[in-house]
Order: sequence, then structure tokens, then C-alpha cells
Amino acid sequence: MSSPVISPHPDAAEVVSGPDALKELRNDWNRLLERSKACTIFLTWEWIDAWWRVYGGENSLFIIVVRDDSGSIRGIAPFYRQKIRLFGIAHAYAVRFIGMGGDVAPDYLDIFSDAGWEDAVCTSVLQKLAGLRHMWDTLDLEDIPESSSTVALLAREADRLGWRFNERHHTTCPYIMLAPAWEEFLAGKSRNFRKKLKEHRRVFERDFNAAFCRVEQPDELPERMEALRHMHHDRWNGMSGSFQSARYMSFHNAVASHFLAKGWLRLYFLKADGRDVAALYCFSFAGVTSYYQSGRLSEFEKYHAGSVIIGYAVEAAVREGSTEFDFLCGTEEYKFRWTDEARDNLRVTVRPRAAGTNMLEAQLWLSRALRNAAKRLLPSSLAWYLRGMARSRNVDR
Repeated sequence: MSSPVISPHPDAAEVVSGPDALKELRNDWNRLLERSKACTIFLTWEWIDAWWRVYGGENSLFIIVVRDDSGSIRGIAPFYRQKIRLFGIAHAYAVRFIGMGGDVAPDYLDIFSDAGWEDAVCTSVLQKLAGLRHMWDTLDLEDIPESSSTVALLAREADRLGWRFNERHHTTCPYIMLAPAWEEFLAGKSRNFRKKLKEHRRVFERDFNAAFCRVEQPDELPERMEALRHMHHDRWNGMSGSFQSARYMSFHNAVASHFLAKGWLRLYFLKADGRDVAALYCFSFAGVTSYYQSGRLSEFEKYHAGSVIIGYAVEAAVREGSTEFDFLCGTEEYKFRWTDEARDNLRVTVRPRAAGTNMLEAQLWLSRALRNAAKRLLPSSLAWYLRGMARSRNVDR
């Protein structure tokens, strides 16, 4: 492969920020993403566009597009600019990933580029940001995979520019590597795991006329998303931040519709005697089935309906040819019954050494301190609920 040819100055990158910026990039976005090492469902144009329409609000797009010398797009930094009030007396601007914020929290966000172009693209993005220092105060990037080359490249460029760089653990995502065939997958699990999985399914199918269904028709979707919402709240007895706000529902209704049209939606239901008793809201993209949200009727807990539907979903992923079943963020015990593999995501901040950033750092430190104090002092159920309302990714599963 030939070495990347790119101009060694900020003009290799441009900020795309107009109201039609995402629409203008639509034709190139997913094609570039699918060529990149950062290919994930949460960076697709469909997810990004739906999030911006629902949660963009008063923020401004700040997408940095990097082109080669022939004008072809080689990298995209999917950023937006957010105004942050500082103790009510001043304000600062944070540059964040589109898709992060509000009551939605995706995983595996990143700057993405053609494979082999990561260094050139990341360098150009930081050079562009350096030339626009009057427009931002902090680069605050959540959920970058620890394995991403972006982390080391940002650290290197920040050091070169004399900026402060910080990285810390943010989330952990358990995942299952799948075998080509279901029986082969089961053979790789412990005898005790296989016994319980088969027993739970056998009892459920013995006591009920069981059916595992997938939503495939657009006209089914509104009713099926409402059924998912109902079962999620039944499972958590209302103590979940997910499916609470009108914006959350609007966003996921739009995403589900987009993904169904693209063939990426895997909205599964487990039925007992014709009645919905459990649901899984999953996505399938680039060989990975991702498990985002779920619900079940609490009265079916004794039948292990949650385990039964996960088993069906993992089997479906194997039969479709997925190479991985990703549980996404969260270290709930039930996930590690399925796997002992997990990957970590980081939160990376880059801040120029300027007086104006000190107040921002103080506010962010105070915010983290208050959250940690709440975890220690509040009853566990209330702390869990407030954390869910803030992050809205508390999953039954």
C-alpha cells in the first residue's frame, strides 16, 4: 500500500459545521467507516444523524474532514461543540463526539480514517484544532477503545503542542467470540454452562408454546418498540433511566427505523403462549451483533426468560455468520457467565495550557467529586437510579 500523501499543514483538514453538514457527507461517511479500523454501529451516519436531530439542540456541529492531495476524504473526526457554563459566571466550549450526551451513551467512538491513514489524519485534526484555539477550551472524548491508535496519537500531538493530555478508564464491554456453528460454540463452553443453558430452554419450551421472533416489517416497529419499553420498565420496576424521556424514545424510534431499513436491526421477542415475555434490542453491523437494551416481564424471572432469550439471540448471531456478540458497556455478573473476555473504553481529554481552562477543570473535578460522594452516601437503589438517569444505559439484560 502506498504511503499516505497529505499536506503537512491544517489546510489538509476543514471544519464542516453548517446545518446541512451531515447531509452533505452522507454519501462518503459509511463508505469511509467501512474501510476503517474503527468500524462500529455507533459511528454510522444513521446513528450520528439521528442523535444530532434529537439531541443537537443549541450545540454546533464541528466535524473535521481530512482530505488527501487529490481531494478525496481520508478521515473524519465526528465532533460537535458544546457550550458549558462555569459556576454560572462564565462559559467554556468543549469539543465532543457526536452521539455522546443527552440520555444516550454509545460505545466505541473514535476518529475514523482509511486504514493506514490514522497518523496523518490525527495529526491534521490536531493541527486544525490548534489553528482554531479561539473556538474551544477542551477536547473531551468519551468511550474511545483502549486499543485505538487514536489514543497514542492524541497523546503524542498534545505533547508536541504543549497541551495537557489525560486518559482514564471509562467503561468495560464484555463480548463473546463466536464459532462458525452453534454446536461448536457450545462445545467451547463449560459443561455446567451448557447444562444450565439447555435446561432453562427445555423447561421454558416444556411449560409454554415458546416462540423466538424478530421484527422485520416497518409497520410493526412502533408497537414493538413500545412493548420493549414496557417490559424494560417492568423488569426494573421503574428504576431505570432508559426509555424515560420523550427524546430517548424519539431517538431510538428513529434509529430502529433507520436500522431496519438498512438490515441492521435485531429486535427480538420471546413469546410464551403468544404473549411477549422478554425482548432484546440488538444491532448487527460489520460482523458484530451488539446487545444494546432489553426487558422482560418480572413474573417470568423464575423461568429464566432473560437467559433464554439471550441464548436464542446468540444462536441467531452464530447462524447469521457474526463473529462476535458484544454485550456493550457494563460489568453485570450475568454477562460474565457467557464470557471472560472484555475490552475497555477510555475517556480522553486534551486541554491547552491556558488560564481559561483552570476554571473548567475545577468544575469538572467538583462534578466528579459530587457524583462519587453520592455513590457513597445515597441508598444504593437511589444512587443506581440517578446514575441511570444521567447515563441511561442501565440494562437488564
